[in-house]
Amino acid sequence: MRGTPEAGPAHRGARSHDPLAPFLAEIHSEVGRILDDLGYQGEWTLEVPPGGMGLRALPCFPMAAFLRRAPDEIASEVAGRYRGTRTAAGSKGPYVNLSAVGDALARETLRSLAAMGDLYGSHPPTGRRLLLEHTSANPNGPLHVGRTRNPIIGDTLARILRFAGDDVTVEY
Repeated sequence: MRGTPEAGPAHRGARSHDPLAPFLAEIHSEVGRILDDLGYQGEWTLEVPPGGMGLRALPCFPMAAFLRRAPDEIASEVAGRYRGTRTAAGSKGPYVNLSAVGDALARETLRSLAAMGDLYGSHPPTGRRLLLEHTSANPNGPLHVGRTRNPIIGDTLARILRFAGDDVTVEY
């Protein structure tokens, strides 16, 4: 979408908890620059492509009518004009596939992991309040392994949701 990169905010004092953020910011900036140079004034979106096709893909169908050119021609031109330092572009049909250069994403992920330590993968508070009910005892049923397993699953789910930034209340 025009003017809205997917880069996430910094988290708990770390530079960024999302190693993908600088790559997506560069992709958004470069694609926006190229489309502005081509004179395109409309909306555009970046999609998550199928596995192995890159970090993001730019479908060129929406630009075809405005630019009065075939989508595959537009994709080829956008890919040819792309000048990223962390990311590269290639076209396949009416799509521009955008991917990380070399091992840059792996290096950024390791850098983020080192900076975040045990907080790596956590998210800032979402503002969502959740009530997680689990493991109600059945006074009429027998005790068995399932009654031991269920509290472990419920507690694990609560911890995961908290790590993801949710305010979780647990009731049994």
